[in-house]
Amino acid sequence: MSSTSVSGKLITLTYVEPGIWFGDVSIFDGDRRTHDAYAHGETTTLNVAKADFKKILSSHVELYDAMLRLHARRIRQLFGLVEDLNTLPLRARLAKQLNHLLRSYGVPSLSDAKAIRISLQLAQEELAQLLGASRQRVNQELKQMEREHVIKIEPGGLTVLDREALLKIVDSDD
Repeated sequence: MSSTSVSGKLITLTYVEPGIWFGDVSIFDGDRRTHDAYAHGETTTLNVAKADFKKILSSHVELYDAMLRLHARRIRQLFGLVEDLNTLPLRARLAKQLNHLLRSYGVPSLSDAKAIRISLQLAQEELAQLLGASRQRVNQELKQMEREHVIKIEPGGLTVLDREALLKIVDSDD
């Protein structure tokens, strides 16, 4: 999910994992959509028309509760991101983002049983956009984590070698 700034810069806000519902805010408030969605790789989406969605909600009022919980979770995530941007150094924000990507896109490494590869292939520029930082600064932090044997930077993406060390970076920089 992304947005384009007034100056024309693309800002990546989040990556939506498979199976996650998105794009529903405008159905509830009647306003225009505020963000764009771009596929990052092969993608299948299911689109539900506004009239159909409202008909489903009227037939299954229990979905209102599910939608409220979903929106509450998103608000909590948003507040957490704003808090992180204002309180955590880039290194901790990067470690936290890598940990989030591990939960959503982590797959066991074929070469090391303890390592976990992030299957979502992100360019450093895309990772920097998620963190509100420059690609150069993100590259410096990634290289430092690689020197510390926390991660391994590979042509196809990133592999986390030591998840505990990654979590310690988040905790030590709070």
